Formats: sequence, C-alpha cells, structure tokens
Amino acid sequence: MAVNNTQLSNNSKSTSNYIKYLVFMVLEIPSVILYVAILIYFIRHCSVIKMLHNVGVFTLFVISFIQASCDLPIVIHFYRLGYVSPSTAGFCLWWTFFDFTLNTISELLMATISIQRHIFVFHSNMLRVRKKRLLFHDVPIIFSVAYPILLYIGLILIYRCDRDYWDFSTLWCAGNACYAMESKFWSAYDWIVNNGVPVFIILLANITLILRVLCQKRRLHQPISWQKQRRMTLQLFYISSLYFISWLPNVIIGVIKRISKIFAMIEFQSNYLYDFIYLVCVFIPYIILTMIPELKNWIRRIIFRTNKYYCASMNSCEWNGFIF
Repeated sequence: MAVNNTQLSNNSKSTSNYIKYLVFMVLEIPSVILYVAILIYFIRHCSVIKMLHNVGVFTLFVISFIQASCDLPIVIHFYRLGYVSPSTAGFCLWWTFFDFTLNTISELLMATISIQRHIFVFHSNMLRVRKKRLLFHDVPIIFSVAYPILLYIGLILIYRCDRDYWDFSTLWCAGNACYAMESKFWSAYDWIVNNGVPVFIILLANITLILRVLCQKRRLHQPISWQKQRRMTLQLFYISSLYFISWLPNVIIGVIKRISKIFAMIEFQSNYLYDFIYLVCVFIPYIILTMIPELKNWIRRIIFRTNKYYCASMNSCEWNGFIF
C-alpha cells in the first residue's frame, strides 16, 4: 500500500511538473520577445533612459530581463527533467545565490520606484538640487542593486556549515543554503526584511499615490478627469497586484515555516508558491509598456510597418478590424 501511495505521489508530481513546464514555456516566449523589442527601443532612444523618472524603470527592466532569459530557463529545464541538473552542491549554491539576488533586487527596485513616483509627482523641483537628487534618486537605486549582491555573497557563498541540505528534486534545490537551515535569525530576516517589507512598501506607496493625487485635485478645486487618471491607476494596480500575488503568500508562509517547521507548509510552498515568484519577470515588460507611452507607440509603428511590408509583398491585405 505504501509503495502504491509513493508511486501515485511521484506520478502526480511528474504531471504537475510537466504542466508547469508547458505553462512557463508559453509565458516565457512572448515575454522574451517583448524584452528584446524594449531593449532595441532603449538602444535606439538613449535619451529616454537618461530621464530621471525612467532610470529606475530601466534598471528594473535589465534585472528582469536577466532573470527571464537566464534564470527562468533553468526553472523550465528543471520541470522538464523533474530534477536539478547538474545535481551538484556547487550548482545549487550558485543557483540559489543567483536567484535570491535577482528576486531581492527586483523587489527593492520596485519599492524604490514606487516611492520615487511620489517625488516626481509632488516634489519634482527637489531633484533639481544635485545633493538631493543624489540622496533621493541615485543612492536608493544603487543600494537596491548593491545590497542584495553583497548580502547573499555573505549569506550564501561565504556562510558555511558542516553538511549539505540540498534537495535535487525540488526547485532551487529547496533553497537550502546553510543560513536558511541553521540560523533562525538570518532566515527570518531574509524573508521579512528582503521580501516582506518591499512588498508592503510597493502596495502602500502605490495606493497612497492615487489617494494623494485625488485629494490634491479636490483641494485645488480641480475637476477630476477620470480619463487622465485611468492610465496611472491601472499602472499602479497592475504593479501592486503583480508583486502582491507573487510574493505575499510566500512571505507569510516562509516566515511561519522558518519558525514552526510545519512540513505541510514546506511542501505546499515548494510545490506551488515558489512558482508565483517568476510571474514578476514574465509580466514586467508588459507593465513597462504602460509606464512609457512612447515605447508603446514605437512598437505599434513597428507592427504597422511590418504588416504594411507584408501586405505589399503579398499584393493584398486584410486587416480584419485590427487598428494600429
């Protein structure tokens, strides 16, 4: 009976892995194509990157592009095989460092961008002063990138223990770096400070920005143009929802797991919740499209030209109601 249960469990896991493999493949391909299109746009329009309000967005784009093109393929390869390959402690150590670093940078950058949007909307003149621009714009972005790299070099690559905790049958080899298994302080600190706090800041900053805009318009007795506010509201809703859905369940269960070591929670997070984290890098390019209107118009023009050339080569064209 025990053998049958084990076999059923293995078959169920294999089916689940194959479904995840297909889902991630379907999501990644159009996402990477869009990443490449956005990258070409940034290369051709360097002036867009130099705008202060786009520096953080471009940095987030680069980090997410690295994750979608380098980290996510490893995940897809894992789900295709059903185990980590190569199955070595060295690879697990590198993968955990690489993945944890990129995820934390992404969260901190998004939290920084969310706070800086308040400055751009309500205190834009402040950034004209060099010292204030350095303090409130440049330093937070640099910190968001440098801090996770230095932290995880110490916690993952330098922190050592007497035994290996790696599990080659789970994502990130179960993420069982020594600090996560042997130090309750650093384990809880990592999930609360590096994951929980940024998610809370993203959610709070974006909600309060919408409320501040509406309150200011009422205070100045200006009519609220919902058409104008629609794009900003949708942007902030998408951003908040993406990070909220991807990270909040992981943060809550991750903290409980590290305190209580409940096996059911460990298995549930490992089998399902970790996958939600990759939704961020998959959908970030779509959100960036809404944040830079010029980018969306440029892509529309490219699509229009491509269809125009195709129609000319075929000597006919049916638009089927599509408007570009």
